Amino acid sequence: SRRDGNYEIYTINDDGSDLKRLTSNKLDDIKPQWSPDGTKIMYLTKNRKQYAIRVMNGDGSGQVELTDNCVGEYPPLWSPDSSKILFVAKIKSENAICTVDADGGNLTRLTEVGAEGTFPSWSPDGSRILYLEKYRKDAYIYSMKPDGTERMKITREKGSYRAPTWSPDGRKIAYFSTKKTLFGTYNQIQIINSDGGNPMTICDCSKRLEDIDYHDEYFWSPDGITIALTKVADIEAHYSDSGSVSFSYNYGAYIVKTDGNDHDRLLAKIGAEPLPPVWSPDSSKIACLYSSKLLIYNLKTKIDNEIKTNVSIPLSPAKWSPDGKKVIFAGKNHSFQKAGLYLVTLDGKVTKLSEANDYDPVWAPK
Repeated sequence: SRRDGNYEIYTINDDGSDLKRLTSNKLDDIKPQWSPDGTKIMYLTKNRKQYAIRVMNGDGSGQVELTDNCVGEYPPLWSPDSSKILFVAKIKSENAICTVDADGGNLTRLTEVGAEGTFPSWSPDGSRILYLEKYRKDAYIYSMKPDGTERMKITREKGSYRAPTWSPDGRKIAYFSTKKTLFGTYNQIQIINSDGGNPMTICDCSKRLEDIDYHDEYFWSPDGITIALTKVADIEAHYSDSGSVSFSYNYGAYIVKTDGNDHDRLLAKIGAEPLPPVWSPDSSKIACLYSSKLLIYNLKTKIDNEIKTNVSIPLSPAKWSPDGKKVIFAGKNHSFQKAGLYLVTLDGKVTKLSEANDYDPVWAPK
């Protein structure tokens, strides 16, 4: 929240009561994450282009800086047992995969000197780390043990890969693969066994008609059966009087089964600056914010519930409560308005919890 000038970390009850300020820093404190056991909060402190990783107790006490060279593009991640933090560090102009204990001890570089490491993630049981490694011109997806040993190459073919993630049971890995053809460049979502076997394409994503950064994203359902994704749904060409052409893009939220025997299905068109669709904890529903509305799609009944939020500029994805009964997000209605937090229940009730430059809400674990 920026309610006191710069960004600080706060906690608040889901009825808007018991607001507590946890940090007090001349620099911006951002991107809070609860530890899986709910006892600690990790956050980033931004100093110009540098980010420090800090950890504190859930009440704000015991604040400790773990490292000051985190690459902000790749958010640090708690290990499943809350004992370690996985992150990308900038070391002598290289991106390196590192871990550090939650108390600041045992800072360890895992990737080799000369190799660029990005997109790290923990396996669900914490036994391995998945990441993308680029050495010179070649990039491959690897996994390794948390101490950096037993490296395994997952992808075998040369290519352009991005955003590898584990399936919820740790048996599969999904990733973006960029393909070049005579008709343009486009992304595919592929799934492969965790040992590198049986790669398959489950979905084609946005085709590249010009040199732009697409907002393609994907998200495993908690049960691992389905993936939700965003990709370009419509492309509109605009011609100037001089004959030059430009394109505008409208994104859609889609779902596709992960067994390779399905076609992607459009849930909603969500605009030019999409926010990702978000799974409920039990995999039965998807929440997606767009155009002053919250879409709740029920996968069991195939019925969507469109709730009017009357918040025209959502500033965070929808975040499900741990019990799957509520959704919270940050937003505002015009550029001069202070951002606030909004709570939505499945019966369509929308409650404004705050309006004091509040951003990036995250639920505490059960």
